[in-house]
Amino acid sequence: MIEAFIRKGVFTISINLLILLAGYFTLPYIANEFIPSIEIPAVAVIIPSPMMPKDQVASQVVAPLERAFLQTGEITSVEGMIEDGKAILIIFYKWDFSPEEALRKARQIVDNAPRAPGTLDPIFILHRPSNNPIFRVALYGNSIQDISEKARLIAPEIERIAGVAQVIVSGDVANGMVAEVRPEDMARAGVNSGDIVKSAKEFWNLNLYLKGKSFDHLLTNNIQNEAQLANLPVVSMQTKKKVPLGHFATIKHNEGSVKVLMNGDSPAVIIEALKGAGADTLSIVANIEKILKKFSDIPGLSQKVIYNEADKIREGQDSVLSNFYAGLALNSFILMLFLGSPVGVLVASVIFPTSLIGSLLAMKFFGISINLFSLNGFSLAVGMITDASTVILESVTRRVQAGVDLYKACVNGVKDVSLGIVSSTLASAGVLLPIAMQKNITSKLFSDLALTVVSTQILSLLAVFSLVPWLCYKVLGRKSKPNRFSEIIFSVGPTIVDFTVKYSHQLQDFCRAKPIRQLGVSLLAVSICLGMLVFMPKTEFLPMVSSRVYSLDYPIDRRAFDSTGDAAMKTIAKTLSSWSDSNWAITKKGANGIEALFELKSSLPLKELEGRLGKIDLKRERLHILPVGPAPTGEAMGYDGLIFVSEELSTQQRHDFISFLCQGGKISECLTDDFYSMTETQLNPEHILTHALGSNEIESLAQIVIPLHKVDLSDLGRFNIDRPVDLSVQFSGLLLNLPLHVKEKGTAILSDLYDVSFGKTQSLLNRLNNESFSSLYFKLKDATLGEIDLQITEIAQKLGIPTAKISPRGGMETMNESFASMIQALCLSALIVFTILMLQFKSVTQSVIIMSTIPLALGGAIIGLIIMHETLNASVMVGLILLVGIIVNNGIFLVEATNQKLEEGKSNTQAIVEAVGERTRPILMTSFATIFGMLPTLLVGGEGSELYRGMAVVNIFGMITGTFFSLCVTPMTIEYFLPKQNGENQ
Repeated sequence: MIEAFIRKGVFTISINLLILLAGYFTLPYIANEFIPSIEIPAVAVIIPSPMMPKDQVASQVVAPLERAFLQTGEITSVEGMIEDGKAILIIFYKWDFSPEEALRKARQIVDNAPRAPGTLDPIFILHRPSNNPIFRVALYGNSIQDISEKARLIAPEIERIAGVAQVIVSGDVANGMVAEVRPEDMARAGVNSGDIVKSAKEFWNLNLYLKGKSFDHLLTNNIQNEAQLANLPVVSMQTKKKVPLGHFATIKHNEGSVKVLMNGDSPAVIIEALKGAGADTLSIVANIEKILKKFSDIPGLSQKVIYNEADKIREGQDSVLSNFYAGLALNSFILMLFLGSPVGVLVASVIFPTSLIGSLLAMKFFGISINLFSLNGFSLAVGMITDASTVILESVTRRVQAGVDLYKACVNGVKDVSLGIVSSTLASAGVLLPIAMQKNITSKLFSDLALTVVSTQILSLLAVFSLVPWLCYKVLGRKSKPNRFSEIIFSVGPTIVDFTVKYSHQLQDFCRAKPIRQLGVSLLAVSICLGMLVFMPKTEFLPMVSSRVYSLDYPIDRRAFDSTGDAAMKTIAKTLSSWSDSNWAITKKGANGIEALFELKSSLPLKELEGRLGKIDLKRERLHILPVGPAPTGEAMGYDGLIFVSEELSTQQRHDFISFLCQGGKISECLTDDFYSMTETQLNPEHILTHALGSNEIESLAQIVIPLHKVDLSDLGRFNIDRPVDLSVQFSGLLLNLPLHVKEKGTAILSDLYDVSFGKTQSLLNRLNNESFSSLYFKLKDATLGEIDLQITEIAQKLGIPTAKISPRGGMETMNESFASMIQALCLSALIVFTILMLQFKSVTQSVIIMSTIPLALGGAIIGLIIMHETLNASVMVGLILLVGIIVNNGIFLVEATNQKLEEGKSNTQAIVEAVGERTRPILMTSFATIFGMLPTLLVGGEGSELYRGMAVVNIFGMITGTFFSLCVTPMTIEYFLPKQNGENQ
């Protein structure tokens, strides 16, 4: 086949051109994203239970459903939360299921389960914790009502854009009126809360009025003012009397409180857009910008885009492409250094178009988007895909320089190294397949990178065995006088090669005198490298990224939220907007405290920002700042970690565990369940009196539900007003005076039927896999999640607490799952490489010798992590897996060359000496090409560069030490295990 590619140039070019065109025309159909979309097979089930006590919700609603889900064997965990009159179940299915399948199965389980009394219809939604907004804009001005009105016009238009999954509007207030009910007056009027709702449904309906089915009241086709709203009739279902709404309620405009502040004092509304899986971010953002442009000239309304993922994508792509071009230039320089000819550089680099552009077709097939990780796959592949072409070029050039006919030199040069090239390429590609095969968040995050590298490697083989031999035949035969620059550059390469070969031979001669030295030096090198594992750095899931945008969270206890929330929001907003290097700052009231987002003119260390907040009049330890990057960081409220502590443990055990952990020096602050404590009004029914009045608890409770929730009367009545508004009901004063209808007895007061007491309760209850847990949030202090995870295990063992009763959640859980799967992937990658070696060399001994180059590179990788201050994270683990496939190439070429020399009848010593002499240059060329190809990824920063820099660190430093040991130590190992020949030392 090689002969056909060399002789038939048109055929060779046509095949490669066809791949290029296919990849080029596929490009417009590949979606653009910042980081890969992660679709998790998880479903959230919300079960409203407004009047049930939390302990009853846990035992009667949540626990039976948890058992039903766990019995299926199809889920990994069920997490439950009980708060604010509802139960929320989050069911995490195994990764074998798609999100849509998980939703269908969850619906079947819930629908088939008995409905607990007091619960309403469940709500099912797909749980997408990693689905962050791709676009976020703040509308701000003077009137929060006007801003809210414009936001309600903009949001539906954005929602109609193809690819938009959800639009979230926060900070808006209802443009409507409120009927503020006075319970005492309502009691005197003889009506109750149920009468209001029923009257709105039956007698305030404009459609019925126009059909001639009107009740005798003042409803007109168009209500003009508050007075007409006050005259809307409320009919007592007991007395059948009609009472105007205004007799017991005050109608007033709903001014609404400001929940979001822009730059200190301007009220604002935030609109966020989330995209669906597989949608193109760039096209969605372009359409959103067109919509916003239509509303840009409204007086009194300003817009500020506070997050635009399209800009992040362009910045990231520019950064990665810059790294790619820099790597390509450095790669070409290395080839020039060793080949000394621009023609040689051209021949070795000819595989780039086919392997890189052709990979776009594979990206489309596998559903890979253009994102930071897939682009970095191209960047990392720069040095790798030239390895094969470099080896062929060196093999052909050596024969041409020895006077062999050009055609025979091309054919035989390719054939001599073809098995080694196929093995090394398959090894480099095969080691990454386990990452794509794993089913977890890390796999979803890094599989795009892995599959991109694999596709470039596989396609490079086609170009290597077609274009490279053909070009060698066409251009190497032409003799041209090298210029002075080429001569100077080329003189460096042979010097490096000669120096390496010289000292490699000297070391081999020294050890050859006593063969035991060969084994001893080899074992010593491996032991030193493996001993570096002792210095393995700290572990974490993903490194913290640098950014100019930061989040600030200030949790506020539930009991103090209403009294201190507004003041805290204004204090934080004023502080952030006062900084001279602040571009903008958004501050809002969240569910658990104050949340802020701000952008600075340049990125600053967190400690410097924390120092700026030192004089703020708030609890300093509660102010949590984090950079906002492409991947989610931290837990709720800005904390670094979350732990569930089982309620089955004794109070003393829980107290001791929390004390040891939070006071161990590695945590600066803990947030326990006391944060969710609040005073709750408890109604204990007077059963005898209630029965004597002819009522029951269920009947009276139904009337209490309405005052506890906002009721939209305009939606019930469907009546018109000049300026459409929402008419909602809220109750003022003590609900103890709320009137309740009882059968045939008239009206009673709530305080007559219930004994009222006040008690301390938890506003949030957590459950996990049919067990109740209390939550413990913590903030790290010069430590990593990996250190805390080890500390948790140590404390639990010290206190005699079963590890199952302490459950890391969120980032810690993801880290543990990912590291376990990455270790499995690393072992599987090594097995794949060993299998490939066995298929080629058919020798366990030679395969093991080649595999021994892996620990020789490990020591350098750990040294690199220490020097570059990198932690052991998911990116580093992927880099180690990639290193396994790259470093074995050196051993493959040495063993293959040794076997060829032995087949020619050379002695063991001659075979080793000549193999090292012939393979040192291609090994150095490919190693330096890989190192310098990855160097820009290590040195040049960019948006989110911290997420993949660890891969470059372990590969660059691992290749440096691995290449040195491969050329000096591996030959001795090969010679030691060769069958002894006559006359050689035994």
